[in-house]
Amino acid sequence: MNLLTLRDFITLIQDVEFSVYSDTTGKLVQKGLTDIEGYLKFSDLPYCYVIIGYCEGKH
Repeated sequence: MNLLTLRDFITLIQDVEFSVYSDTTGKLVQKGLTDIEGYLKFSDLPYCYVIIGYCEGKH
């Protein structure tokens, strides 16, 4: 069994990059990184925008 320590887990969820693209133009609208708890919030997005997966993490 492979167990993660709390430090390992935080390393995995922190600084994961997500991008938001327009579903009508395909252009990048915003990028963001998760915080130490793995949270990320995008603000002021019009209804037509969608999040397309994650881009990359630290590891």
